[in-house]
Amino acid sequence: MEFLFLSGLVIIATFAFLYPWITKRKVRKWYKHNHIKKYEQVFNHLYANINGFILSKKARDEKDALEYLYGEIDFVSFIALLSNVTVDESTVFYDLGSGIGKAVIACSMVYPVKKSCGIEIFALLHNAAVLQREKLGQIEGFSEKAARIQFSNTDFLQANLQEATLIFINATAFINPLWDKLVHRLEHASTAKIIITTSKSIKSDHFTLLKKTRVAVSWGVIPAFIYVRKM
Repeated sequence: MEFLFLSGLVIIATFAFLYPWITKRKVRKWYKHNHIKKYEQVFNHLYANINGFILSKKARDEKDALEYLYGEIDFVSFIALLSNVTVDESTVFYDLGSGIGKAVIACSMVYPVKKSCGIEIFALLHNAAVLQREKLGQIEGFSEKAARIQFSNTDFLQANLQEATLIFINATAFINPLWDKLVHRLEHASTAKIIITTSKSIKSDHFTLLKKTRVAVSWGVIPAFIYVRKM
């Protein structure tokens, strides 16, 4: 799951379109209060010379794995999406299909999570993510944030999710029957109280839809769904 980079003015305009009920003043206040500009600049620097699309295509071609497609989502829009739920020192964030690690790193940079973890099946993308974590740790003021980041090169259908409390999935990139298998996997990840997906909704008796919103991506705007696990 990857990100686009937008300037401050474009961010405000984008939010005005995505969330018309939120005033520009509130967006500016949120942007400033959470030091988004600072984190965005560091984030952009980390990924300036990496093209996730090219790496993903090469990895999929090598494994003939067309069921794993690739997509991009806006950095700030993703951070705002996470702000709809509680993300604190007890949160263990997981991105299933983490690509070159952007969602995982973004989450750890902005939010005080206990852990921020990514699961990626393609070694080429996984290795790129690990490299970015190492680079982040070398930047002054970010070593502790980098230490909370973990990446695993494995199939998310087989991964150990026992620690996860918040799971994010950019489901735009997944096609059936992979998506159905993943939903079944989520049903048994009992510690994951909150699931956030893009594009695809979860049809399961195990979850309740908390909120439906929208998120900006490279090809336009897509729906995002926030679910809570039924008790």
